Amino acid sequence: MEKIADDLKVMPRTPLHAEHVEALRKAGHERLFEAGETVSRIGDPMDQFIYVEEGEIELVDPFTNERYVESTIGPTQFVGEISFLNGGAYSLALRAAKPTRVIETSRKAVLDLMSKTPEMSDIILSVFAARRRAQFEDGDSSLVLIGAERDPAVQAVAAFATRNLIPHASHELGSPEAAEAALSCGVDGSGPKVIFGKDRVIDDPTPRKVAQLLGLDLAIECGEMVDLLIVGGGPAGVAAAVYAGAEGIEALVIEDVSIGGQAGTSSRIENYMGFPTGISGADLVWRGQVQAMKFGTRFAMPRRVTGLATALDGQSLCAERDHGEQMICARAVLVATGVQYRRLPLPGCRNSRAAGSITPRPRWKDASAPEPKRSSSAEAIRRARRRCSCRVTRAMCTCWCAAVRWRRRCPTICGAGWTPTSASRSTTAARSRSFTATRISTRSPSTRAARRGGSTPTRCLSWPGPRPTPAGCPNWSSWTTRAS
Repeated sequence: MEKIADDLKVMPRTPLHAEHVEALRKAGHERLFEAGETVSRIGDPMDQFIYVEEGEIELVDPFTNERYVESTIGPTQFVGEISFLNGGAYSLALRAAKPTRVIETSRKAVLDLMSKTPEMSDIILSVFAARRRAQFEDGDSSLVLIGAERDPAVQAVAAFATRNLIPHASHELGSPEAAEAALSCGVDGSGPKVIFGKDRVIDDPTPRKVAQLLGLDLAIECGEMVDLLIVGGGPAGVAAAVYAGAEGIEALVIEDVSIGGQAGTSSRIENYMGFPTGISGADLVWRGQVQAMKFGTRFAMPRRVTGLATALDGQSLCAERDHGEQMICARAVLVATGVQYRRLPLPGCRNSRAAGSITPRPRWKDASAPEPKRSSSAEAIRRARRRCSCRVTRAMCTCWCAAVRWRRRCPTICGAGWTPTSASRSTTAARSRSFTATRISTRSPSTRAARRGGSTPTRCLSWPGPRPTPAGCPNWSSWTTRAS
């Protein structure tokens, strides 16, 4: 199945061409870092494209302040991952391992160069996407979640991070990793928490707070004007963002949950053109998001548009965001909100959602304990068993657990055309008894006679233990005389 990007560990390394480096130099400036000097901190915006000419830059562990991985970013390589396209924030700190000389170019200038130079764009995007995949799969991030299986708020943050492919580490409450992360922040590790870096614990965690730390909740000025406002980040909204950006239209996408919508929850899509081996819904829409961001389209989440109004000039529309918190104006608005499932209008339902836990079903070993309530299927079996015409005890019928088909499949002692032959495992007292049976033709005279209440052509080859004595069976005497 297709992935969001190539594997960073095995993908071939393709450096930028000489003309690409020269274009970066003209659009930016050189900068020197001393050994041990911080290049970027956790949460700093990715507003500069950093190309390394000399020296090395290393990733810093957010909790120990040591080198995070053995590999470094050396000459002819560049810093960053896919969040650079949307102006996101660094999730890991960077530090110069030795005296380093780099070229710094503004994000806007680099996006302009990428739109004009497809070869440069391909190299940068392939590396950025591969780094995001490696970070997400390995959990390399300063965002650490503790106790998502116990706390609904932490669980909501985990779902938001997972659906948007945000790198994060999740630890079970009480695990050694959770205790170590809590100890590094100087907090008690006995409860669920959301940690961002060594010294920051998010109180009352929500997806909105996490998005603000990661730069996903764009700081849009109130009253800002854009060419196109797209409400909804599902497949339709992302497709519109790609086409608008490709035509040079300044577009902004607002999504309240995660990019991908309902399609993002699909684990495998095989009927979409261009992916013969299939691809997950989240990976498919994420590729479209990257394509749109390459053209300069911006994505803001989790945000919600709650109303539209005509601007004072009468030529544009203004969208009310988050119940009057901010207004953003656009010359055109495209509504692609998709579908949302309705919830039960019960008081307290929102607080109870995702607050349960899975417990194993108890085994009723104590005779004094009350038995569980009989299920509907068990009740159907009980009713079907009562309808047997011969009133044979439960131990005599090999197929009594077939629910409503029980009467038709009863052995031939009640004239249904079957003779007991091999052991049929049942949940009754007959589980330990063995039968031998052969199918009797429904056209045979003996079968017709059995159905009329005559003698039954049945021969029991194995019946361990005492035979049951059902009362009122018309074929019981014939069956006992033929039994061996």
